[in-house]
Amino acid sequence: MVKDPRVCCWEICEINPLLDTLNTIVENSLGIFESVVEAIANRLEVTGKI
Repeated sequence: MVKDPRVCCWEICEINPLLDTLNTIVENSLGIFESVVEAIANRLEVTGKI
């Protein structure tokens, strides 16, 4: 989804951190976040915008 040049904003949020005693949501979210940042950075490099 974030590889599409029409994407100009992307948001991730944690709904209720009190339910996540083992930080599972945070660990999963971080993996997704890192992948998204990499995809956007690659897209910007290819298009010459960074």
